Amino acid sequence: MQGITNPDNLDITKPNEVILRVFYFGSAIVYTSVTYAAVKVLLGRSDNSSSQDSKQMSSSILQEEWGVVLIGIISLIIMLFALIQFKHTIKGDFMDKFVNSMPGTKKHLANGFGRAGFAGRGVIYFMVGGFFMHAAMTYDSNKAGGMSEALQTLLEQPFGPYLVALVGVGMFSFGVFCGFEGRYRKTS
Repeated sequence: MQGITNPDNLDITKPNEVILRVFYFGSAIVYTSVTYAAVKVLLGRSDNSSSQDSKQMSSSILQEEWGVVLIGIISLIIMLFALIQFKHTIKGDFMDKFVNSMPGTKKHLANGFGRAGFAGRGVIYFMVGGFFMHAAMTYDSNKAGGMSEALQTLLEQPFGPYLVALVGVGMFSFGVFCGFEGRYRKTS
């Protein structure tokens, strides 16, 4: 909704504010994809067609001379984004977005849900970045993976269902945090 309705009154003549609106819209697509992938993995239904499309795209990129570098750069960007999520988890700096009049109990809840949510996002993005890095280092597009592969990899570990559930709690927590943000976010 932030990307479409512009509640922050971002100026479309400023490139960084246009990029922010595009980022909001892209984030909604990513969150929807993650939720869809998590539900499919937990229900035991894998989507081979989207996985195959991802691998075919990676394979065609890796065949180019610049492909390994591009996949490596993409992986570093994804892992950097994951590290930013972990920074938010540790510092709690996302709380600066909220109005000062937010009730104390809700501030405490938003902080807890926010930290759990950013941690869950960090885990998923770091794993996806790692898959892309591994694909670039081995020149093997079959190693590239997305959200489904990250969740499936977690599921295959000892205590896998618990790990996936923990990431799911993190993603759910981020959704609750976004609800607080939607209600108590500072406006420009």
